[in-house]
Amino acid sequence: MANEIDQLSEKCYFSDIEKLISTGHSVKIPIEGNSMYPFLIDRRDCVFIKRESNIKIGDIVLVRMPDKQYILHRVYNIIHEQYILMGDGNIHAMEVCQQSNIIGKAYKIERNGIYIMPCSFSEEIKVTLWRYLRPIRRYLMAVLSIIGKITKK
Repeated sequence: MANEIDQLSEKCYFSDIEKLISTGHSVKIPIEGNSMYPFLIDRRDCVFIKRESNIKIGDIVLVRMPDKQYILHRVYNIIHEQYILMGDGNIHAMEVCQQSNIIGKAYKIERNGIYIMPCSFSEEIKVTLWRYLRPIRRYLMAVLSIIGKITKK
């Protein structure tokens, strides 16, 4: 029962966010989960989302999938008006959506009180590099995990 309530409250939460964004507001969303690791960290980072029609490869987007699930992933590719999405922490899993499914785009990231612009030159370089390192992400993720455990001690 608790799991059903959690799913319902999450659905309502994102439905409200979608309404706010569609009326021109921007919304701050705390990151939950690891699908965007290492660029967005669970419970540490927040993203600011606003409506944006100019979506390109590398952008972080909030999407309502056809099954009504909401995801925050990066645009990995665009093929014939279909957007291929992939979490930075994913090795293989990708989602496909249409532009009409895209609710908004991240224009700012908050990390420990510091603001980062996803469209900055340094962020775009990191994201492009990460995209091309996809064949060895599994190994890089393992190393990052070990480093994270060591630094937490």
